[in-house]
Amino acid sequence: MSGRKYLRMILILLLILSIGLQVLAEEPVEPEPEPAPAAETASPESDLPPRDVPADDPRFLDRSWDEIMTEFLARKYAPTENVGIVYYNTVTGETHMINGDQYFYAASLYKLPLNMHFGEKIYNGEMSMDDKIYGLRYGDMQRSSLQFSANWTSETLQGYLGGMSAFVDAILPYILDEGEEGSRNDLMTNSFTPAQMLHALKLLYKDPDRYPDVLYYLQLAMPDGFFRQYEKRFPIAHKYGWLNEQGLGIANDVGIVWTDEPILLVFMSNFIPGSTITIGEYCALMCDYTQYWHGRRLTETEAAAQRAAKLVRADTSALVRAIGALMLASS
Repeated sequence: MSGRKYLRMILILLLILSIGLQVLAEEPVEPEPEPAPAAETASPESDLPPRDVPADDPRFLDRSWDEIMTEFLARKYAPTENVGIVYYNTVTGETHMINGDQYFYAASLYKLPLNMHFGEKIYNGEMSMDDKIYGLRYGDMQRSSLQFSANWTSETLQGYLGGMSAFVDAILPYILDEGEEGSRNDLMTNSFTPAQMLHALKLLYKDPDRYPDVLYYLQLAMPDGFFRQYEKRFPIAHKYGWLNEQGLGIANDVGIVWTDEPILLVFMSNFIPGSTITIGEYCALMCDYTQYWHGRRLTETEAAAQRAAKLVRADTSALVRAIGALMLASS
């Protein structure tokens, strides 16, 4: 083969390659679908608000999370010192806290790490759902404790561990990192920090199989109250706690919400007016906040992809012209 023919063949191959690159640049890439959580979602025919939040939504446009929450708490007449709040985005890692290290009375929130402890024993083969605790099947006690928040079964499980001190020892791995210390005096009085509850949620979200049926019963709990009072668009697994005194109560909720970027939420409070309503509105607001920024990120990603494709097309066109000129020169 002569040198001129060989050069022309190389140029033709480069031309084919450049056209292929241009086609790839214009071909949209479909993202892999995320597995849906095992919970009911809103039907397409429902009258629920849309999952997408407009990019010009004045609640979020040019406003930080702190600004949004300051306005929200003021509108709800909730003093900042009386609440402990956490927002955590499992996809981006975005984290915000208000009084994250302050201890609040947990009410029934303790039932989450309590049942995580027993769930992990089942996972490790140390016991089974059918094991009897004071004559009661643990699997039935777990459902009673988590889905219905029954005090007597939960207190029975605490007693089975050996009392309050043994209970605190048992749940430490679920609320603290290894080597981290908490206030034992506060824990002994059933008080936890929002950061500690976030730790438990992270473990549960990351590896739900390690805690059999815990997530399942949390998805069935209180379908029309606390975090689930207003937010009906997304599956929610939550553990609530409540203590009412003369209309003002200690109201708490912690949970996982499967927005397009799943989030972990904690809301603990000491005697704020309309506490359960405020908790429900907080959850709905954070879902909208997450959807808003998810949409913004998608828009920015699509715009960046379009800019990159435009550059590839321009570079490819220049390459095609150069190859054409070389082919003419070699003919």
